[in-house]
Amino acid sequence: MATAGILRSAFVAAGSAADAVAAARREGGVAWIGVDAATVAGVEDVGRTLGVDERRLAQVVQRRRSPRTPRARVTRLEPGVHVLVLGWTRDVEGGARLQGQLELLAVPGALAVLGHELPDEVAPPALLAAVEASLEQVPATTTGEVLGLVVSAVLDHYERILDALEDETVSVVDELFTRRRGEQLQRISRISRPVHAATVATQPLAHGFGYQVGDPSDFGLGGGFAVPLRAEVVYIAGRLQRVDALLDTAQQTYFNLAQDEANRLMSNQADITRKMSGYALLIAIPTIVFSLYGTNFNHIPLIGESWGYGVMLALTLIGCLVAWRKLRTAGWL
Repeated sequence: MATAGILRSAFVAAGSAADAVAAARREGGVAWIGVDAATVAGVEDVGRTLGVDERRLAQVVQRRRSPRTPRARVTRLEPGVHVLVLGWTRDVEGGARLQGQLELLAVPGALAVLGHELPDEVAPPALLAAVEASLEQVPATTTGEVLGLVVSAVLDHYERILDALEDETVSVVDELFTRRRGEQLQRISRISRPVHAATVATQPLAHGFGYQVGDPSDFGLGGGFAVPLRAEVVYIAGRLQRVDALLDTAQQTYFNLAQDEANRLMSNQADITRKMSGYALLIAIPTIVFSLYGTNFNHIPLIGESWGYGVMLALTLIGCLVAWRKLRTAGWL
């Protein structure tokens, strides 16, 4: 068998994985052991078949059983590596969410691809098809290179979702300056949560592959896959952080615009209140004067003069005009 070939095993029958590993080592290929719905027991069985040290295997299984939300990570198996990557998928509302886990157990001559509740795009069958397509263009000769192709296929899937989310984010930001609506904040929140989760999930990958920079053994698998993979992970993580920052900016912009609108409303209300107070003062002047002359007292200025009524009206009008001018100058009217 050519070194670029992959010996497949669906791991559905007893001994099938062991047979694939033995054949790969005998014929110079890479055994592909794909499990689409891996259980904890299945991970243990595959690990033992690949000859993983029991202490390292117990560490891998313990992480699988942890009730905490899993994060991507890279763990040395000496020789070999365990890579945990989280699935990421679009939801029906146009956002995204983390879904399932992809575990990669790699030792010289064999790669186990173990899926758990993954979206179809990154399930083991889809990844096998992607790797086979890549092998037609760039033949791989080691398990490390095949592992690199698998992780790259997952990161390509991440990037496609990220492209859609970034376009959605830019659309929301553009709309904020033309017409602000309550649903825009919901869209920002719907995009922010998975982007932040994916940012946190991918960081350990860059850290894990970073251990191998300058190490020619590459987890004992050969092929020099760690450095280019780390660069790809860092690129994806950087894009996630930029989109996350853009979403934070969009959210802050939304709140600033909402606050500006609230301030404008308050200012308009204050203007209306001032105008009402000014007009109330203008009405109060004749009201006070007429109320005074409507009382049952005899000793009121001008009350007994024939010309008093005209003078009283003239003084009232002058008082109203003076008050109107003062209010006008002060900007109340």
